[in-house]
Amino acid sequence: MIDNIGISTKEFLNWEANKQVQDIRRTGQDHFNGHIKNIKIRQNLDGCFLCGSIAKYLNGQNIQPLAREEIEQALLCLQQDTGLDFSKAVIKSLEIGTSIILKNPIIEYLQCFDCIENPKYKLNECRTCYGLESLLYFSKTGGFEFSCYDKIQEMNDNKQAIPELYQNCNVIRLELKIKNRQAMRRIFKKDLMPLELLNKQIFAELQEQFIKFYKQIPKTKKTVYLDTSKNATPALMEKLQAEAYRQEHSKELADIMKAGKDKGCISETTYKRLRAKNRQNKGFLEKNELIHELEEKLDKWGLY
Repeated sequence: MIDNIGISTKEFLNWEANKQVQDIRRTGQDHFNGHIKNIKIRQNLDGCFLCGSIAKYLNGQNIQPLAREEIEQALLCLQQDTGLDFSKAVIKSLEIGTSIILKNPIIEYLQCFDCIENPKYKLNECRTCYGLESLLYFSKTGGFEFSCYDKIQEMNDNKQAIPELYQNCNVIRLELKIKNRQAMRRIFKKDLMPLELLNKQIFAELQEQFIKFYKQIPKTKKTVYLDTSKNATPALMEKLQAEAYRQEHSKELADIMKAGKDKGCISETTYKRLRAKNRQNKGFLEKNELIHELEEKLDKWGLY
């Protein structure tokens, strides 16, 4: 689902004639700020920049996904309301996201998400007195972000009305954000115009980027099992015990390894071997039931 979008154009808005724009503020000779519904508009000597959720623009909320036909409707409405020609505009940022109803409290699912092994990405955790509230994975270059959080909690915090379908439900929100024009070019090898989002191939590529990032995130708290058809050796039992502990305390162990690497007592080669060894332990692991549920529902949404 396409949600937040940033659009840049060298055209200029007719601020005096356009009756759709609200709260117009002039901040300089040729600098203006305003908004149409939730879409923020900023203009300077280089042209206009628009940003905001097209789902909220069309429906007043973004918990329910937009079909491709609704994305077209939202973009055409925005083009008409602004009077700008989107065939002369480019996308500077984009968000692909989905909201999934789950059985259990969202914190239980978030606790299963681990740090990405690729050093190009970092993880920020937001914790409150109630526990883990959200996860934000981001690239060091600033081009990409992936967010996971409790959508109902976010809507309650912002005093937004919750649609009847989602009331009294546990809803996880997963969002891939393509943060800038350079990141868009890395994917499509060119600038992307807003109405190109209606192209099936481009839409499919954006979904693929979402899937690709999601798959990079390791999932922990898997069930460790013993193959009773074979003799269990002390070495195997020790390995199972270590893996069971790692599944429950993956972040703590990752911090210990990183600290050892930073202090020089774990060499870069040893660090890579330890990480590789952890990845080899999949033979006696079963997927966590929570993650199985999430991915099964992602599959039904057509995003996994």
